[in-house]
Amino acid sequence: MIYSNTKNNTNPLVAGVLGISLALASSIALAQEFPQANVAHLAPFADTLEGTAVSVDVESTEVIESVVFNVASGYLDLGLVIGPTGTDGASAQVDVDVFAPPGSAGMPAITDTFDLDFGTDYTIAAIGNGTLQPLDFLLLDDTPVIPLVDGEPGGALLRVVHAAPFADNATDTEVSIRLQDGSVVAGLTNVPYGADSGFIQLPAGNYNLVVATPDGSTPLIDPVAVDLTDGQVITVFAVGDIINQPLGITGQNPDGTVFEIPLERGVPEFLPVPTLSWIGLFMMIALLSVVAIRRLA
Repeated sequence: MIYSNTKNNTNPLVAGVLGISLALASSIALAQEFPQANVAHLAPFADTLEGTAVSVDVESTEVIESVVFNVASGYLDLGLVIGPTGTDGASAQVDVDVFAPPGSAGMPAITDTFDLDFGTDYTIAAIGNGTLQPLDFLLLDDTPVIPLVDGEPGGALLRVVHAAPFADNATDTEVSIRLQDGSVVAGLTNVPYGADSGFIQLPAGNYNLVVATPDGSTPLIDPVAVDLTDGQVITVFAVGDIINQPLGITGQNPDGTVFEIPLERGVPEFLPVPTLSWIGLFMMIALLSVVAIRRLA
């Protein structure tokens, strides 16, 4: 997988910005760079993909006609829908509404207003399943600072986002991010639903990560290994709720589009962390073995 740090507004996966007049764009003062927003649908609220279909309005203009779970729009130029009256010169207030089913009348399934800074790229992710966790938005700042070494990109940037609503309270959703040997990545233990790690600088290399319970005793999601090279920027989302959609990992490209990272087939290489109950079980088996040998003798 190759990741570029150059964003664009193309959207090969979903219908693009609809019903927006280009004449409006020409009337906007372009002295400031309007924020861009990538709208990602990560809310597993139905047990079929067709049932998760939604449409998205920005400033009462439908910008996505229909999109299903685990798909994103790519970056949308909000200057096309905000107009100069919606800004204060440094930021813009943007109303975003999600309708389910697509184009439905009445109250939106999710609605919020965001204060977005000029010159900044954002992901606005729809999350939750409506039962264990409410339907809501998660706002992410997608403008990383790529580390440089001697003027060249040094290391990769990885951001981990927990968007998997598989329990109804924060404690029960907590996970840890580990390597296959069980070691914790960047101190990421007890990561609750809705949290993100921020961009973590990692040396270039091959990374075989696993999402596990906080103590590492139970693997939850085991994606295939990925290669990270100097200058790469990638966001990975833990998605799914088990009830409607299976747990998985979704990666986000620098242009905002997303892709599913395949899962390993089989059990992760690292063994569960021994606990007192495991130790007690082993001691009991050993004791019974000694007693049995003595009786046979």
